[in-house]
Amino acid sequence: PVRGIKPIDVLESIRQGLLQQGVHIHAEHAFTGFDAQGRVRMESHQGPFTLEADRVLFALGGASWPVTGSTGIWPPLFRAIGMEVLPFRSSNCGVEIPWPRAFIGAHEGKPLKNVRLAAGDRSAWGEATITGHGLEGNAVYPVVPALREGATVLRLDLKPDSAVDRLVERIGQKAAKHYGEAIGLNRAQLALVKA
Repeated sequence: PVRGIKPIDVLESIRQGLLQQGVHIHAEHAFTGFDAQGRVRMESHQGPFTLEADRVLFALGGASWPVTGSTGIWPPLFRAIGMEVLPFRSSNCGVEIPWPRAFIGAHEGKPLKNVRLAAGDRSAWGEATITGHGLEGNAVYPVVPALREGATVLRLDLKPDSAVDRLVERIGQKAAKHYGEAIGLNRAQLALVKA
């Protein structure tokens, strides 16, 4: 990442690159199924049409945001041509953690940056936000399927880029009240360790 560049600028750069390679993006269109030859049928404000394409990448969304077009009406359309479609399941959702009230009162909404979360055989490195209900964020979402499938332990590594022996070395002979400072924990991280 380059300082000052916004995510929308990155997306626009990617979009322009795709368009230059001959990719056609059909935004504000509705997928309505397949014709008898297996071609994609769509509808726009100009009416229905059949898409002529060598390849099609579908970005149809789930069923949680109808206002953006994610209505979840497409699974039967794929099943009708013999494709297996798995049922919708929660994806970008947080995890519930019964935080102590004092911890939430002081740290709700604060980010835990550059952390690694792991559950079962899944792990993710990124950011998690402390919420009144637990944790949310891009380091949380990828591990949710493991929790949903039965993993019972969520591991949070506040210093995933530091080996344990390096952290112990940095603590050295310092008094316990200086451990957080020695290894670079911010107030929210330190309170989380104590919670």
